[in-house]
Amino acid sequence: MQTTTPDFINCISIGRIVKTVGLKGFVKVISYSDDPDRFKNIKRVFLFNEKTQKFFKNTESFEFYPAEISYVKDSVRLKFKDHDIIEAVEGLKDALVAIPEEEKVKLPPGEFFLYEVIGYDVFDKEKYLGKVKNFSDYGGGDLFVVETESKIEVLIPARKEFIKDINTEKKLVNLDLIEGFMDL
Repeated sequence: MQTTTPDFINCISIGRIVKTVGLKGFVKVISYSDDPDRFKNIKRVFLFNEKTQKFFKNTESFEFYPAEISYVKDSVRLKFKDHDIIEAVEGLKDALVAIPEEEKVKLPPGEFFLYEVIGYDVFDKEKYLGKVKNFSDYGGGDLFVVETESKIEVLIPARKEFIKDINTEKKLVNLDLIEGFMDL
């Protein structure tokens, strides 16, 4: 049982609570994973409030234990142990659902998590563009947030049509953008 405050730096966000569902303590979670069954094997999660930069406390610890999990269309319906009424989960809206990094899914060789690419240098046809600062998704798929040398943030679709190579050893992202993409 985690009674001391977890360190968010050592956690991975796997989803976000977007609303309550019904009156019996269920929440709707938008998953950040491309594995639809990601939540099935989770034993515990931490819930992080980005506004306050603090974890939610669950009685005497910071751990929340999934009691029921179901999948509805493009989201996860989740109920936590001992949270049986809507009032118990109303304050959790917008919380990030996080797990300790050491509990992340093991990926096959050559695959990686998007967050691992943050800080990588980005090149387009051998021309330096900047560094991956973050990722976003506005509904059309993942986007690299690349900060250029002039501190301008450029959103680049993280699609196989644009990505030539991601070299995890050299920490490089090599792109093949369409002509004019970087013209502002």
